[in-house]
Amino acid sequence: MQLRLTPLCVVDMMMLCLYLQDDGLMVLCACCNSWQHAVCFGLLTESVVPSEHICDKCSDGDHRCTDPFLQYLSPVAIQATCLWRRTLLACTEVTRLLTGNLANRLGITIDVARGLMTRLEREGLIKTASKGKRLGKQINKDSVDEAMKKYFNRNNTDIKPQD
Repeated sequence: MQLRLTPLCVVDMMMLCLYLQDDGLMVLCACCNSWQHAVCFGLLTESVVPSEHICDKCSDGDHRCTDPFLQYLSPVAIQATCLWRRTLLACTEVTRLLTGNLANRLGITIDVARGLMTRLEREGLIKTASKGKRLGKQINKDSVDEAMKKYFNRNNTDIKPQD
């Protein structure tokens, strides 16, 4: 996707999760010059962004992907991984979560958001509140912190994903 900012400025955007909007911290691939969500590559703060970001499409023998874990995945699995990482990040921003709010935050359909909510609940990251059910599911911050460690600390390893 190209985003035209001015008549003379065109910005390429290639989002692994398929959400074609700025989503906070963005990184620029040193090879293809496409802007991408840092969170999709497991990067949460500017301090961990490498001086040279390489996307999964540009990684080869000469250029190592910023998140080597992604290079072993199919395009569908990459999209699911990136969407899950963005979901976890969204859970750190609020104390309660509604399906509609998650859909809006991630730029996804309600059906996809329902699936993510089901996974969040199955993994113990959210639960139905005893009071104020209309306010959404309650986020278990400790569990989310553990999940963040699990899903975001892969970018410095060469370990292939488990089957």
